[in-house]
Amino acid sequence: MTPSFSPSYTFLDLTPSPLLNSLATASTPYSNQHHTEQAHEQPNNTLTQHGPTHTEPPTTPQPNLPSSTAQPHNRNPPLPARFQSPLPAHQNIPLPPLNFDLPNLNSNTNPVSEPPRTHPMITRSLLGIVKPMDHLSINTFSISPISKNSSHALQDPHWRNAMYDEYNVLVKNGTWLLVLRPACVNMIRSMWLFKHKFHADGTLSRYKARLVANGSTQQLGVDFDETFSLVVKPNTIRTVLSLIVSRQWPIHQLDVKNAFFNGDLFETVYMHQPPGFVDSRYPHHVCLLQRSLYGLKQAPRAWFQRFAGYVTRADFYHSRCDSSLFIYRKGSQVAYLLIYMDDIILTASLTLST
Repeated sequence: MTPSFSPSYTFLDLTPSPLLNSLATASTPYSNQHHTEQAHEQPNNTLTQHGPTHTEPPTTPQPNLPSSTAQPHNRNPPLPARFQSPLPAHQNIPLPPLNFDLPNLNSNTNPVSEPPRTHPMITRSLLGIVKPMDHLSINTFSISPISKNSSHALQDPHWRNAMYDEYNVLVKNGTWLLVLRPACVNMIRSMWLFKHKFHADGTLSRYKARLVANGSTQQLGVDFDETFSLVVKPNTIRTVLSLIVSRQWPIHQLDVKNAFFNGDLFETVYMHQPPGFVDSRYPHHVCLLQRSLYGLKQAPRAWFQRFAGYVTRADFYHSRCDSSLFIYRKGSQVAYLLIYMDDIILTASLTLST
């Protein structure tokens, strides 16, 4: 039979509380001993001639509980006297049960409908405007790190191509000849140097590999003699630039590529074949240098002598104040050429330049 009233639930707090324990003593049938202790501690106003007496409160007979509901022990032990109720045990008011009406979770109720939007803001989603997503393809490339030796560089395709380009330029320029190694001659070695070249905006331009001779093993009077090379003086550069600005002459800056490869050697220099590029047909041959290489002690001087010999044949002559300043005159027109290692500055009067 289904009851007509909604079920109620009682929640009991199992945490010991002084107030709840004192109130629950009156309604708990198995707390007679607790009531007796409280009665002994309460003051008794009934006095007789023979001394104070006390009257025990009437106890409620404990009902016979079935064995299934009998509690094995008291979960709430009696509290000390200082926390007990000052009222007699028979006057303690029992705690009313706490009833909460829980909703029926099994009932089929309709979900609450969302109220219509009345906000005046208009969005693209309300109007059905959808912006297509542009999938960008950002291609990134990694720069090969600078190799520290030729064996590792030959395994990287970027550095290997740079090394082959440098080697082909040296062979095409006739930098050396392969000969048998003579006895009792000073031999020098070479090494590969690697560097990244960048554009003005910071992007990678190319991979640069340079074959450099180890000039530290050269011997004075054997494979080199004079090493001094003329360079333009700073005062000469400032004087020519001030003249260009005052007379509004055009100016050109030139950078000679592989400048030291063009210097002629007058000393006999023997070098081992480049690492990683030993000729398989002549593995025991050595290189007899015909042109200068970067790293040789006489390389800057050999390049300057080669360049000075060429411009003097083109009717330029050295300045008396600075031998690195070359002057060309034709009537009232004049041109100036300054050289600093492999960097060149060229300027001329307007009529001559036209």
